[in-house]
Amino acid sequence: MYLFLRQCPRILLWATPRTTEVDCNRWLGGNRDRTVACIERAWVQRLQEASIIRYEFAPEDFIDIRDAGMWVCKRAVHPVDLDVLTDLPDKLGECGTDLQVRWLIRSVHCRRRGRAPCISAVFA
Repeated sequence: MYLFLRQCPRILLWATPRTTEVDCNRWLGGNRDRTVACIERAWVQRLQEASIIRYEFAPEDFIDIRDAGMWVCKRAVHPVDLDVLTDLPDKLGECGTDLQVRWLIRSVHCRRRGRAPCISAVFA
């Protein structure tokens, strides 16, 4: 998820235990191990030309918050290493993520009865 520019609109799709077979077939081609990233066409060249810095930290002080692979630390830490990453679409492929380009991604906010708000994506 971090292989994008901060401002780049994107949607990432992967199966969870609650993903239905219908949704898995529609969005992931029936492959529960597949991850798909969708970006807008206007961002393709920027993503190809950009570089980002990946910082590496010692894992001891980080806690898994069980939310999309995120880990947090409650104190200031310093990186033990860093890498400058270029050709981000290629890096996504190396991670097993299929990059799909759409003309437009627009979010639609909705409210589900008795549940937290959700965001649905509309592709054009």
